Amino acid sequence: LYSPAATYSKSNSISIPLYHQLSRIVVNIKNEVSATITDVKIGKNNLPKVAKFSRPGGDAFDTWTYNATSDKYENSSSVDRDDDKENNLYGSWGNYGDRNQSITPKEWTTGIPTGFDKSYSAVIIPDIYAANTEFIDITLSDITQHYIHKLKSATTFKPGHQYTFSITVLNEVNFQVTVDVTAWDTEGPSQTWNF
Repeated sequence: LYSPAATYSKSNSISIPLYHQLSRIVVNIKNEVSATITDVKIGKNNLPKVAKFSRPGGDAFDTWTYNATSDKYENSSSVDRDDDKENNLYGSWGNYGDRNQSITPKEWTTGIPTGFDKSYSAVIIPDIYAANTEFIDITLSDITQHYIHKLKSATTFKPGHQYTFSITVLNEVNFQVTVDVTAWDTEGPSQTWNF
């Protein structure tokens, strides 16, 4: 999470919006075969788990003020910093470590979307992946091969965005996949903490 260097007005409590700097991956699976899902991985030994974060280029100390009434960052001319999140609220990543990693997502037991049997989520370091990158690895019981979802085109996973993969297992070799991209938190800043 990241919050810009800003000037705040002192009051009983100070609301500081924090913005997600990672990408969130959600995998919802509808299983229409007798085999059960025994394991899900994000990436197939091709993701980094370590990188260096650089704060946003537009973040200069004492040039922005948080306006609690509008829940926005503004400068002295009332320019809305939130209008240009890419430069002002989202940083960048570089100096990636070992890219030969996979991530085990959290399996959710509650809140599974209607029509799906399983739901998983994980955060990844934002990065660019080539077309055909093996991105989701699903293991089914009693099957010797894994189902691997490959990215159809070069994909940039951006900070503060959620990528929802909806997968239907039709049989052991036939799957349907749709992908939705949304703001991680569609109602504004990723999280607000009061100090």
